[in-house]
Amino acid sequence: MNWNNNGNFSDACEIFFNTAPFLYGFTAPTNNLNGSIAIPPSAVLDTDLRMRIFQDILKISDVKGVKSITISDFSGRLVKSMKASTELHLADLRAGLYIVTLHMNDGTVKAVKAIKK
Repeated sequence: MNWNNNGNFSDACEIFFNTAPFLYGFTAPTNNLNGSIAIPPSAVLDTDLRMRIFQDILKISDVKGVKSITISDFSGRLVKSMKASTELHLADLRAGLYIVTLHMNDGTVKAVKAIKK
């Protein structure tokens, strides 16, 4: 490192040591990728639970196939766990950002953000 920016690395305390191997003749690949990415139907959220802003009750239009629901704060700490319901009564939560996780009967998990006013 040339600490005093004079272009001279032989000054006191400006010696550079490199112990990593140096790869001569290496060139980064420059291939352009063409194609498409298929999203399987199972990756699409089939319950109507988009990012929601709610006050005391969070509504879900369809809970078919949902075994249970958990609510976590943004740090990941579990704050509430409940059975599947189209209305989640969350008046006891403080205002903030939460992650609503749907645990499905087939073992899959779907999550969405929700903001409590």
